[in-house]
Amino acid sequence: MISRRAGSALGACLAFCAALGVCEALHAQSAADAELARGVSALRAGHNQDAVDALEAAYRLDPKPPILLDLGIAYTNLGQVHDALDALDAYVRYADKARDAQNIALVSAEITRLRAQSALIRLQPSPADAQLAIDGHALRARSGEIVVLAGSHRVDVTASGYAPYAQVVQLPPGKLTLEVALQKLGSRPSTLPPSAAAPAPSEPVQPKTRPTAAAEPPPSSPSTCLLGELCLGPTLDLGLPNVIGGGLQLRFGKYFGAGFDVQVLPSITLRAATARASLFTIDGRIYPFGGSFFLAGGFAFQAINGSVDNGQIAAQAHVGLPSFFAGIGFMGHDGLVLGVDLGVLVPLSGKTVSTTFTTDPAALQGVPPATVDRVKRDAEHGVKKILDLLPVFAQLNLVRIGYLF
Repeated sequence: MISRRAGSALGACLAFCAALGVCEALHAQSAADAELARGVSALRAGHNQDAVDALEAAYRLDPKPPILLDLGIAYTNLGQVHDALDALDAYVRYADKARDAQNIALVSAEITRLRAQSALIRLQPSPADAQLAIDGHALRARSGEIVVLAGSHRVDVTASGYAPYAQVVQLPPGKLTLEVALQKLGSRPSTLPPSAAAPAPSEPVQPKTRPTAAAEPPPSSPSTCLLGELCLGPTLDLGLPNVIGGGLQLRFGKYFGAGFDVQVLPSITLRAATARASLFTIDGRIYPFGGSFFLAGGFAFQAINGSVDNGQIAAQAHVGLPSFFAGIGFMGHDGLVLGVDLGVLVPLSGKTVSTTFTTDPAALQGVPPATVDRVKRDAEHGVKKILDLLPVFAQLNLVRIGYLF
């Protein structure tokens, strides 16, 4: 049994421990508020680097979305677009969608403006773990990409055991790839100018770049995909020989996609027969440059039908051609897309035409055999006429328009 005096001492101890926990929480909150006040004061005074240091510390102690907004402003003032977009994107994700709707709209517009005025660099260093610094500020790539304001910048690439690379380059707005191959220490000199052996040139030079898309405009906004990296949506197709159709297009990331399409040639009259055709394709796609250009391969089924009805008897002729499908074309990534493509079909079976009579067999007994044969030939003629018009099985989609979500 615990005595009254011991119980009182125990209660006091527990109360002290509880108060200690509250004090620690209050101390942490107080420290966060102090750093936040220091950061806001530095931001108002134009001391942006001091503001970044204080606001980063405040967010680590108390991660509140409004701190990210001030942090994004400070990074923008410093010209560090990569870090500014990190902070502003995080603010849009974590801010209260109802209470902060007006601020979110303004920040989203600022993100769009920054991206439109910036260069989106995909760095391809050798070795792969090389570190990049722009104007002396070390950056970490997001998904292999780095965003900086367009214009003249000093680029430094370093890696342990390699001679460093430095160059002043002129970075245009839009997407580009910067390839840098560092030279191992002690090996023969590299053709790329190492910064440790020689100072950076006084005049900006163009970087060794290659466009990521032959006809792709600079990015004005981030991807609008509803499913992250996966964009999909319907398209309407106009082409030849199957004139009209529609389908579903998918794009996963920058380099992969797929297409599902059904296209038809409306009924046309060929002598006594009515002929029509349809094409179904399903294909996988590779976008080798990460832009709009793609190569495709998959399966296709071309069906051609001819029908005749002379009032007495009716017949239908049909040929189905399962085929290997290979294609080439252009299709955008997300939002409103316009495309054009050409697909070639390699049939996997012969062009065997089958004919069936849709008239009641009993009714055929009173029809002269010559009439029956003529109706059959007319139906087959419609199919063969279309086959003759297609010496090479292909589908050219002159216009493909749609919207990928």
